[in-house]
Amino acid sequence: MMSTKSVEYLHIRLREELETRDISAAEAARRTEEKNANRMREVLNGRQRLSAELLGKLVLTCDIDSHYVLTGQRNAHAITIDHVKAAFAMVNDAEAQLPQGQYLTNEQRVGAICSLLKTAQAVGQIPDASAAVAVLMALN
Repeated sequence: MMSTKSVEYLHIRLREELETRDISAAEAARRTEEKNANRMREVLNGRQRLSAELLGKLVLTCDIDSHYVLTGQRNAHAITIDHVKAAFAMVNDAEAQLPQGQYLTNEQRVGAICSLLKTAQAVGQIPDASAAVAVLMALN
């Protein structure tokens, strides 16, 4: 369970993450399609709670380190949006190499992407394309 003290600092760490990426509150609100731009400022100033939904949108659109925002600790091998995009592309490319008429189910596709991301987190980088092919072969 997260301590109350950790929760008290979420807005500070979120603000640090955005500042590190030179993203203003207004720009973060625009990227997350936040209807009320003032809400982002309220969250960053600690006057409004950071929702899981908003944190997820910020991770995807601003490439912030959610592990750091939530825990205050940097993860040496954090998964970034670039890792996610690379894993998606690798699985799509590997799927295109399957025999004609053979396709992945959504569950298999998600499983393959997750396997690649777990590997990336363990080693600090996305594995090469042959890993995606190996993952798909293991699914069959």
